[in-house]
Amino acid sequence: MKLRTLFIASSITLLLFTIGVGVMVWYATHITNAIAAQSVQAGKLTTQVFELNALAYQYTTNKEERAKTQWYLIYSQMGEVLSLPVFQSRPSQIFYSDLQADMGEIKNSFDSLVSYSSLPNNNNAIIQELNDDLLVKTQRMITVVDALSQRTFQERSAMRSQTDLLIFGLLAMLAILPNIILLVIYRRIAGSSGVSLAGVENAEKQSDL
Repeated sequence: MKLRTLFIASSITLLLFTIGVGVMVWYATHITNAIAAQSVQAGKLTTQVFELNALAYQYTTNKEERAKTQWYLIYSQMGEVLSLPVFQSRPSQIFYSDLQADMGEIKNSFDSLVSYSSLPNNNNAIIQELNDDLLVKTQRMITVVDALSQRTFQERSAMRSQTDLLIFGLLAMLAILPNIILLVIYRRIAGSSGVSLAGVENAEKQSDL
Protein backbone atom coordinates (compact mmCIF):
# COMPACT_ATOMS: atom_id res chain seq x y z
CA MET A 1 0.00 0.00 0.00
CA LYS A 2 1.37 3.42 -0.94
CA LEU A 3 2.07 5.94 1.81
CA ARG A 4 -0.46 8.37 0.36
CA THR A 5 -3.16 5.69 0.43
CA LEU A 6 -2.14 4.75 3.97
CA PHE A 7 -2.40 8.38 5.11
CA ILE A 8 -5.89 8.71 3.60
CA ALA A 9 -7.09 5.42 5.10
CA SER A 10 -5.72 6.41 8.52
CA SER A 11 -7.42 9.81 8.39
CA ILE A 12 -10.76 8.28 7.41
CA THR A 13 -10.46 5.67 10.19
CA LEU A 14 -9.78 8.36 12.81
CA LEU A 15 -12.64 10.49 11.51
CA LEU A 16 -15.14 7.60 11.58
CA PHE A 17 -13.97 6.54 15.04
CA THR A 18 -14.34 10.10 16.38
CA ILE A 19 -17.85 10.36 14.90
CA GLY A 20 -18.72 6.99 16.46
CA VAL A 21 -17.52 8.19 19.87
CA GLY A 22 -19.60 11.35 19.55
CA VAL A 23 -22.75 9.44 18.56
CA MET A 24 -22.38 6.97 21.45
CA VAL A 25 -21.83 9.73 23.99
CA TRP A 26 -24.80 11.69 22.61
CA TYR A 27 -27.07 8.63 22.81
CA ALA A 28 -26.02 7.80 26.38
CA THR A 29 -26.55 11.44 27.44
CA HIS A 30 -29.96 11.49 25.74
CA ILE A 31 -31.10 8.39 27.63
CA THR A 32 -29.78 9.75 30.94
CA ASN A 33 -31.59 13.07 30.44
CA ALA A 34 -34.84 11.25 29.56
CA ILE A 35 -34.66 9.23 32.80
CA ALA A 36 -33.89 12.42 34.75
CA ALA A 37 -36.98 14.08 33.21
CA GLN A 38 -39.11 11.17 34.42
CA SER A 39 -37.76 11.64 37.93
CA VAL A 40 -38.64 15.35 37.86
CA GLN A 41 -42.19 14.64 36.69
CA ALA A 42 -42.61 11.92 39.33
CA GLY A 43 -41.69 14.51 41.96
CA LYS A 44 -44.36 16.85 40.57
CA LEU A 45 -46.98 14.10 40.81
CA THR A 46 -46.11 13.47 44.47
CA THR A 47 -46.48 17.17 45.28
CA GLN A 48 -49.81 17.36 43.45
CA VAL A 49 -51.22 14.31 45.26
CA PHE A 50 -50.42 15.92 48.63
CA GLU A 51 -52.14 19.09 47.40
CA LEU A 52 -55.23 17.04 46.51
CA ASN A 53 -55.35 15.65 50.05
CA ALA A 54 -55.04 19.11 51.59
CA LEU A 55 -57.76 20.54 49.34
CA ALA A 56 -60.08 17.59 50.02
CA TYR A 57 -59.67 18.20 53.75
CA GLN A 58 -60.43 21.91 53.33
CA TYR A 59 -63.52 21.07 51.30
CA THR A 60 -64.94 18.56 53.79
CA THR A 61 -64.10 20.75 56.77
CA ASN A 62 -65.24 24.17 55.55
CA LYS A 63 -67.36 23.25 52.48
CA GLU A 64 -65.31 25.72 50.41
CA GLU A 65 -66.20 25.79 46.72
CA ARG A 66 -62.79 27.29 46.03
CA ALA A 67 -61.13 24.17 47.45
CA LYS A 68 -63.27 21.94 45.24
CA THR A 69 -62.46 24.00 42.14
CA GLN A 70 -58.74 23.91 42.90
CA TRP A 71 -58.92 20.16 43.51
CA TYR A 72 -60.29 19.51 40.03
CA LEU A 73 -57.77 21.96 38.54
CA ILE A 74 -54.80 20.17 40.11
CA TYR A 75 -56.27 16.81 39.11
CA SER A 76 -56.44 18.05 35.52
CA GLN A 77 -52.80 19.17 35.74
CA MET A 78 -51.83 15.70 36.96
CA GLY A 79 -53.48 14.25 33.87
CA GLU A 80 -51.39 16.59 31.71
CA VAL A 81 -48.23 15.46 33.49
CA LEU A 82 -49.09 11.78 32.91
CA SER A 83 -49.72 12.46 29.22
CA LEU A 84 -46.16 13.74 28.70
CA PRO A 85 -44.00 11.63 26.33
CA VAL A 86 -41.49 10.88 29.12
CA PHE A 87 -44.00 8.49 30.69
CA GLN A 88 -44.14 6.40 27.51
CA SER A 89 -40.56 5.15 27.90
CA ARG A 90 -38.82 2.99 30.47
CA PRO A 91 -38.95 2.86 33.43
CA SER A 92 -42.14 4.98 33.66
CA GLN A 93 -43.89 2.77 31.14
CA ILE A 94 -43.88 -0.05 33.68
CA PHE A 95 -45.86 2.03 36.22
CA TYR A 96 -48.03 3.94 33.71
CA SER A 97 -51.10 1.68 33.83
CA ASP A 98 -51.06 1.64 37.66
CA LEU A 99 -50.82 5.44 37.78
CA GLN A 100 -53.71 5.81 35.33
CA ALA A 101 -55.86 3.40 37.35
CA ASP A 102 -55.06 5.23 40.61
CA MET A 103 -55.96 8.56 38.99
CA GLY A 104 -59.37 7.21 37.98
CA GLU A 105 -60.09 5.80 41.45
CA ILE A 106 -59.03 9.04 43.15
CA LYS A 107 -61.42 11.06 40.99
CA ASN A 108 -64.29 8.63 41.62
CA SER A 109 -63.72 8.89 45.39
CA PHE A 110 -63.67 12.68 45.35
CA ASP A 111 -66.76 12.81 43.11
CA SER A 112 -68.59 10.63 45.64
CA LEU A 113 -67.37 12.86 48.47
CA VAL A 114 -68.60 15.99 46.71
CA SER A 115 -71.96 14.44 45.81
CA TYR A 116 -72.66 13.25 49.33
CA SER A 117 -71.38 16.44 50.99
CA SER A 118 -73.81 18.50 48.91
CA LEU A 119 -76.81 16.64 50.33
CA PRO A 120 -78.81 18.64 52.89
CA ASN A 121 -78.98 15.88 55.53
CA ASN A 122 -75.53 14.38 55.17
CA ASN A 123 -73.84 12.35 57.88
CA ASN A 124 -70.44 13.46 59.14
CA ALA A 125 -69.41 9.87 59.78
CA ILE A 126 -70.07 8.92 56.16
CA ILE A 127 -68.23 12.03 54.97
CA GLN A 128 -65.26 10.99 57.10
CA GLU A 129 -65.46 7.48 55.68
CA LEU A 130 -65.45 8.83 52.12
CA ASN A 131 -62.55 11.11 52.98
CA ASP A 132 -60.61 8.19 54.46
CA ASP A 133 -61.26 6.17 51.31
CA LEU A 134 -59.84 9.05 49.25
CA LEU A 135 -56.76 9.18 51.48
CA VAL A 136 -56.17 5.44 51.04
CA LYS A 137 -56.29 5.78 47.25
CA THR A 138 -54.03 8.83 47.14
CA GLN A 139 -51.58 7.05 49.44
CA ARG A 140 -51.57 4.10 47.06
CA MET A 141 -50.72 6.41 44.18
CA ILE A 142 -47.93 8.00 46.22
CA THR A 143 -46.53 4.49 46.81
CA VAL A 144 -46.49 3.85 43.04
CA VAL A 145 -44.87 7.23 42.33
CA ASP A 146 -42.30 6.48 45.05
CA ALA A 147 -41.46 3.18 43.37
CA LEU A 148 -41.11 5.01 40.05
CA SER A 149 -38.78 7.59 41.61
CA GLN A 150 -36.56 4.88 43.08
CA ARG A 151 -36.48 3.02 39.77
CA THR A 152 -35.53 6.14 37.81
CA PHE A 153 -32.78 6.90 40.33
CA GLN A 154 -31.37 3.39 40.01
CA GLU A 155 -31.49 3.38 36.22
CA ARG A 156 -30.01 6.87 36.01
CA SER A 157 -27.12 5.86 38.28
CA ALA A 158 -26.53 2.69 36.27
CA MET A 159 -26.62 4.61 32.98
CA ARG A 160 -24.15 7.18 34.31
CA SER A 161 -21.75 4.42 35.35
CA GLN A 162 -22.05 2.74 31.96
CA THR A 163 -21.56 6.07 30.19
CA ASP A 164 -18.44 6.84 32.24
CA LEU A 165 -16.95 3.42 31.42
CA LEU A 166 -17.86 3.82 27.74
CA ILE A 167 -16.30 7.26 27.50
CA PHE A 168 -13.15 6.10 29.32
CA GLY A 169 -12.78 3.07 27.03
CA LEU A 170 -13.40 5.06 23.85
CA LEU A 171 -10.99 7.82 24.86
CA ALA A 172 -8.35 5.19 25.65
CA MET A 173 -8.86 3.67 22.20
CA LEU A 174 -8.78 7.12 20.63
CA ALA A 175 -5.43 7.75 22.33
CA ILE A 176 -3.98 4.38 21.28
CA LEU A 177 -5.24 4.27 17.69
CA PRO A 178 -3.23 7.26 16.37
CA ASN A 179 -0.05 5.75 17.89
CA ILE A 180 -0.73 2.46 16.12
CA ILE A 181 -1.28 4.31 12.84
CA LEU A 182 1.92 6.33 13.32
CA LEU A 183 3.85 3.14 14.07
CA VAL A 184 2.59 1.51 10.87
CA ILE A 185 3.48 4.60 8.84
CA TYR A 186 6.92 4.80 10.48
CA ARG A 187 7.65 1.17 9.63
CA ARG A 188 6.56 1.70 6.05
CA ILE A 189 8.81 4.75 5.73
CA ALA A 190 11.69 2.97 7.47
CA GLY A 191 11.24 -0.06 5.22
CA SER A 192 11.26 2.10 2.10
CA SER A 193 14.39 3.91 3.29
CA GLY A 194 16.10 0.60 4.03
CA VAL A 195 15.44 -0.70 0.55
CA SER A 196 16.78 2.49 -1.04
CA LEU A 197 19.89 2.42 1.16
CA ALA A 198 20.60 -1.21 0.23
CA GLY A 199 20.27 -0.33 -3.44
CA VAL A 200 22.75 2.50 -3.11
CA GLU A 201 25.29 0.26 -1.32
CA ASN A 202 25.03 -2.42 -4.02
CA ALA A 203 25.56 0.18 -6.72
CA GLU A 204 28.70 1.46 -4.95
CA LYS A 205 30.13 -2.05 -4.64
CA GLN A 206 29.56 -2.74 -8.31
CA SER A 207 31.27 0.51 -9.29
CA ASP A 208 34.29 -0.40 -7.17
CA LEU A 209 34.59 -3.67 -8.96
